[in-house]
Amino acid sequence: MTPQDRHDYRRYTFLTIATMRLHPPLFGFINRGQSRGRFAVPYFTEAAAMPRKAAGLTAAKVRTAEPGRYGDGGGLYLLVRPEGGRFWLFRYVIDKKMREMGLGAASGRDAIMLTDARTAARKLWEAVRAGRDPLEDRKAEAEAKKAAALAAQVRAMTFRDVAAAYIAANEAGWRNDKHRAQWPSTLEAYAYPHFGNLPVADVDTGHVMAALEPIWRSKAETASRLRGRIESILDYAKARGWRTGENPARWRGHVANMLPAKAKIQPVEHHAALPWREIGAFIATLRTQPGLAAQALQLTVLTVSRSSEVLCAKWDEIDMEKGVWTVPGARMKAGRNIGFRYLIRRWRCSEGSYRCGTMKLAGGCSPAGGRAVRCPTWRWRCCSAGWAAMI
Repeated sequence: MTPQDRHDYRRYTFLTIATMRLHPPLFGFINRGQSRGRFAVPYFTEAAAMPRKAAGLTAAKVRTAEPGRYGDGGGLYLLVRPEGGRFWLFRYVIDKKMREMGLGAASGRDAIMLTDARTAARKLWEAVRAGRDPLEDRKAEAEAKKAAALAAQVRAMTFRDVAAAYIAANEAGWRNDKHRAQWPSTLEAYAYPHFGNLPVADVDTGHVMAALEPIWRSKAETASRLRGRIESILDYAKARGWRTGENPARWRGHVANMLPAKAKIQPVEHHAALPWREIGAFIATLRTQPGLAAQALQLTVLTVSRSSEVLCAKWDEIDMEKGVWTVPGARMKAGRNIGFRYLIRRWRCSEGSYRCGTMKLAGGCSPAGGRAVRCPTWRWRCCSAGWAAMI
């Protein structure tokens, strides 16, 4: 080291020590570019490299601060809105993105105290240092709570509760009062004793078979309907998120492998049908029978209607001028309003006059007469004249 280098070294050492003691942030500025590359001294000292620390908040300032944002250090901020609301925020950087997370209210009945807010911010800062995103942690925690609440709700929903909910949701579409009454009665008699109070998520094949097997052979029709109703209820529970997995009451590929088909146990016996060649003689005999029932049966045969359509017919459904009977959709099995389906025409006798009688329907009575039926020669003939019904 030359005498000049030794002199420079002593001089810069003295200035460095003096500057660091008197004003550390200016040390790098005074020393910048003076070492000639031989005595490299960092431009920033440790004190200059650290971020400026917030002055900090007090309980009084939290209560009286004007609208704005105030830092407390460690990522904790107080946000005061113009309308007076005060909230705690935690600001942090993760993946080179600045994010903010609300910690709660700083005023009001549910206000979080300053000390509690600092404790929460400290825990969140530790999570950030560990590489976790506090907002994502909060989201995962909320989803876990929601799943736990749903699981508790599922555990509380029994098969009886779900059956009641299913019936309430669908009974408006059941027009048959008998059918509507059979739903709860069959479940009460055969299903509820076995698994009515069991959580619907726990109903399995064993429970379903316990309800079906005792009556499958002795009451085949009832058991078959019961199985279908249990299947519908369990499908409803699955659609509502109250159970998962396959339906233990499904027939194809499951119950069908354990129980014989209903048709093999109780073959279907249809009512005897009248041969079509005898219909003429039957109608002729039917006209000789007195009473409303015989007239209603004639109308049923001649219009090829269902018995319920005829028994509930009203005079305001029949247009006498046009000769049209319009059956409302409420009484049709298909649920549609069938207009101009059944035509009722007036036939004139050979003597050119009408002979009228009285035909009573559910809605009252109106002049009417005999019926027209088809002859084997496919021609229309008038029987006692008056109103004739045909398709």
